Amino acid sequence: DRQPTVTILEPSADTSVLASAVLPVAAQASDDVGIRSLVIEAEHPWRATVQDAVDETQPTQRMALVDRVDRSAQLNAEATLDLGTLPLRVGDVGTLHASAQDVFELNGFVHDPAVATPRRLNIIDANTLIEQVRADLAGVRQQAQRLERQQEQLRKRLAEDDPNQLQAEQARVTRAVESQRLQLSRVQDRLRLNRLSDETLDELIRQADALAERAEDASEQAEQDLQEAVGSGNENESEEASTNEQARADAGEQQEQARESLEDLAKLLDQGRDALGLKLE
Repeated sequence: DRQPTVTILEPSADTSVLASAVLPVAAQASDDVGIRSLVIEAEHPWRATVQDAVDETQPTQRMALVDRVDRSAQLNAEATLDLGTLPLRVGDVGTLHASAQDVFELNGFVHDPAVATPRRLNIIDANTLIEQVRADLAGVRQQAQRLERQQEQLRKRLAEDDPNQLQAEQARVTRAVESQRLQLSRVQDRLRLNRLSDETLDELIRQADALAERAEDASEQAEQDLQEAVGSGNENESEEASTNEQARADAGEQQEQARESLEDLAKLLDQGRDALGLKLE
């Protein structure tokens, strides 16, 4: 009988949040024989009110978020933690814990509970959060600039290079743009979880995602066009050459659209960076 494994799935890593954040919390436990219970707890500095100092006789307090009891090879538990209900302030650190008890019992002896790697919740202020978001968006902007240059180089090589090689490189552009959209989604989720309502930032991210989606769609279409340029197997060499030439032309149009969208994305985020800087000042 092996020791159970326990993992905190959400949040997936230590994170920095506002004291008003509402966080989804999830954990999973599994065992080769069976799990009896899975518990998720939140630990936080203890004080009577937000204004008070931490009670030195009881510096932290744990509260159970969920205590699931069942008998299964795998147990999952989910909860919502509203930090706004706790006496937290900037600089505090909260901790999420998860533990599981397996079903083993022999003559009154049971195994010690298995525990997951805890997750730290670092409490920050709104300005710090916005600065971190700005840094995330700056990363997306820099990547958009790099991808725009890569896309331009691919388009210039379209007439001469092997379409198989070009298609593989175009696919890497598509995956990179998809990664940008995931990063933008994470920023949106972070703002939502922290209940930070900022119309300027919300609109910026919405427009940025629309441009990234346009670039991704164009890049995917360019991939398909390049696949057609590889060859259709047509025995008529004249028709084959005509088809390949048209496919390359179509790919070039899609590549240019992707490049323009990436250029617009970088410009948008550059302008947004300035606007957010003024907002913080």
